[in-house]
Amino acid sequence: MRFHRKCRDAFGEALLAIKRLYGSQKNIEAHRLHLTGGSLMVRLMRGSTKRWSIHSYGAALDIDPEHNPFPSKWRPGFIPLEAARAFQDCGLIWRGAEGDCDPMHFQAATW
Repeated sequence: MRFHRKCRDAFGEALLAIKRLYGSQKNIEAHRLHLTGGSLMVRLMRGSTKRWSIHSYGAALDIDPEHNPFPSKWRPGFIPLEAARAFQDCGLIWRGAEGDCDPMHFQAATW
């Protein structure tokens, strides 16, 4: 995975927090936290013809997009809340928080 140099430490800390939280690779895989939709992807924002996605800057990561689909609100069976909180505790913004519609998405910057 590739991240912008200004936010790679936050993503690194978050991934280490997941490792500490779940321990073994088997537990991480059981919660599908090893599956990503990628980080650096140069593309326009969905539905936009002018605005670049935050992924274009290497400042976002999608976790298990197949089971955390956009657009939908978080519900049981999606990313575990304790895992999402681990990312948030490292300073990342979770787009599944507070009823937002992108539960797979974590980002280090806002527009």
